[in-house]
Amino acid sequence: MRSASQWLDLFKMNKPLYSDYALARHWGVSTSHISQYRKGRMNLPLAFMLEIAETCNRQPLEIIVSLNYDKARERDKEGLKDVYFEAAKEGICNEMAANAGRGWRPKRRYYK
Repeated sequence: MRSASQWLDLFKMNKPLYSDYALARHWGVSTSHISQYRKGRMNLPLAFMLEIAETCNRQPLEIIVSLNYDKARERDKEGLKDVYFEAAKEGICNEMAANAGRGWRPKRRYYK
């Protein structure tokens, strides 16, 4: 599961933002807030999670579960894993389809 820092990096990559300063300006927060989101000292607001999901073509539930998995009770973690991987499956398939281009083809070898 991805951390807040990894989600922020993915968002910056999909939206042409090249620094945490630009990201902070985009969301209208200070750079110290971005740093605290990265380190886990502050939780990402729900509106930011939804924007990340929309921009990265992911399910919002995937982001919400991945960021709150560590705080969940032990007995709930197994159910959260199932929910996460169901949501992640769609996002990963979309990402692979977008990056595939013409598709994968095996290398052909010609013997003479």
